[in-house]
Amino acid sequence: MKFFKNVVIILIGLLTMSVGSSILRTAKLGVDPFTAMNIGLSSHVGLSLSVFQIIVNCLILVYVYLYNKKAIGLGTILNMFLVGAFIDMFSAMFKPLTHSMTHSLIVQTLCLIIGIALFTLGSAIYMATNQGDSPYDAIAPTICKQTGKSYTPVRTTQDIIVVIIGFLAGGPIGVGTIICAFGCGPLISFWTSIVKPIIKKL
Repeated sequence: MKFFKNVVIILIGLLTMSVGSSILRTAKLGVDPFTAMNIGLSSHVGLSLSVFQIIVNCLILVYVYLYNKKAIGLGTILNMFLVGAFIDMFSAMFKPLTHSMTHSLIVQTLCLIIGIALFTLGSAIYMATNQGDSPYDAIAPTICKQTGKSYTPVRTTQDIIVVIIGFLAGGPIGVGTIICAFGCGPLISFWTSIVKPIIKKL
């Protein structure tokens, strides 16, 4: 029963994250750094985002498995296989709305607020189950475990490198990407303080 509950909660979180990311992508406001990089790189090798992201996640997972097995859990596996597919699916659904989403500054601002809010809320929901980090999110803690360095500068450096790669690869970098890279932490903490007590009661 607990396993089924965790699966449902994680799926709700991943779907919410993906809707938020897809809104940002469709409104041409950028997406989170990791997705932006994968969209850019996948376009050069002729693969869909979902397939390419699974490949990259598998490569990252090998590193995390070797040096930080405790970071891997059910949430890790579901995240690595489903988020790319969910973003592809919702982006296709929202594509007819591209013109209306990008037509005015007011609409784009609303898309930015809604997209970031949903992306961070979804992250908080799936992480509140304590069932493992996404492969990308596990990189910084693993490096810290190996080197003894503090988390914030390692994660910031990681995100900056990924944003640069995404930009050079032609990925959808925008204001949403910058906010995701540097401002999502406090928002995820805010949502976590709300959703974690609710999830514990379920």
